Amino acid sequence: LYSSPSRLPVPGSPENPEARYLQPTRFGELADVVLSTATGALMRRYPVILLAGDMEFPPGFLHELITALEGGSRLLMHPRHAAALSPADRRRLEAAGPVEVLPVWTDPRTGRPAAVPDARLARIADEWMPLGVGGDPVQYQVNRNRLGWVVELVNNDGVVKTGRTAAVVHPGVVARVTLTPRFPVAGVREWSTGRELPAEGPVRIEVPPGESRFVEFTLEP
Repeated sequence: LYSSPSRLPVPGSPENPEARYLQPTRFGELADVVLSTATGALMRRYPVILLAGDMEFPPGFLHELITALEGGSRLLMHPRHAAALSPADRRRLEAAGPVEVLPVWTDPRTGRPAAVPDARLARIADEWMPLGVGGDPVQYQVNRNRLGWVVELVNNDGVVKTGRTAAVVHPGVVARVTLTPRFPVAGVREWSTGRELPAEGPVRIEVPPGESRFVEFTLEP
């Protein structure tokens, strides 16, 4: 779907054995993956639906996409998907809701075509993610709870583990992350330490190598 930043070189192990997995992305856990057998009732829960890979448009699948669009979703597709639709089916989709044909884009870091341009993903994140995550690359995901929003930050760098050897931790490989909420905040708390953090402005968190941090943002009443 999208490429990840390069993993940091680990001191003493320039060939990071984890460089091809446990990778952070610039957009966090932004996407769920569902099959084309998903119902429109499920898909309409998502503000944006991206068609990825080779797709066919039998009547049943087309009906579920129309249901999702009528429920408020936006449909993004590659030009090859648009070409696979009959003119009548394309008109039916566009009449049901917003349909966007993405430009063909090749990721300059990999030289390979991507399902969606980075710039479009960034706009989706700005529009729909409740907070921005900046600083050093980390894995992250955002979830809702009864008080507000919780972001999980995972620093997979700074730890080297190869077969039949003990893990080696490099304490200096600390991820410094900035969290910028896009909603009024009444309070901020870091779960593992119970620390209350300033609710005004960006929140800065340090995540040691191989560790996770959970930061809870409480909404104003």
